[in-house]
Amino acid sequence: MSDTAATVVIGLIGSAATISAALITRPRAVLQPQFPSQPVWQPSPTGRQPVAGQSLSYATPPVVKISKSLWYGLAGIVLWVLPILGYLVTLPGLFAAIRDVRSPGTRRHARIGLALCVLALVLTIINSAIGAYQGAHGTGWWQSS
Repeated sequence: MSDTAATVVIGLIGSAATISAALITRPRAVLQPQFPSQPVWQPSPTGRQPVAGQSLSYATPPVVKISKSLWYGLAGIVLWVLPILGYLVTLPGLFAAIRDVRSPGTRRHARIGLALCVLALVLTIINSAIGAYQGAHGTGWWQSS
């Protein structure tokens, strides 16, 4: 690889790491419970139906907050085939999972993301070790006789 190509690759890796670190460390907004503007309709004790013209409002279900580490882990399971991309996805996912495991809102999804990121990292390390071995011993598919 020429010096220019190596510089470009290192620059891209540095940029991706910087962006991932910025996304991981940004402050998170605290969600406040939202209540409907009108009370939720409850059947009256007398059993009468609401009068025509009365509006009914229903409570919306709470928003499920999914950890970023789960998305990083799912992407890492796919991208471990290319070790450079596998490292770029799984390492920030591990940091996000460790941070999110401590927060009460995303704990379950963060644990799943942590497991997926660890699995993807192990697969990425195995894949890069096999590639390094093949490159060192000249047994890769690209080196045909």
